[in-house]
Amino acid sequence: MDVDNLLAGQRFDRELEKALAQTDVFLAVIGPRWMELFAGRQTSKRDYVREEIAGALKRGSRSFPC
Repeated sequence: MDVDNLLAGQRFDRELEKALAQTDVFLAVIGPRWMELFAGRQTSKRDYVREEIAGALKRGSRSFPC
């Protein structure tokens, strides 16, 4: 859904960062095995989920993993 509203020429990463910069609260919905799955993930592609979480923590957003 997050890419459905992008206009031609807009960069996903920049638009994501702009949207996240406007939030006060970050809710990360994770499962019971998230650390196991996260640790085993090695890919050359950008990990936008990881970047979202790291960005929220850097900005000092109230973060609620659930």
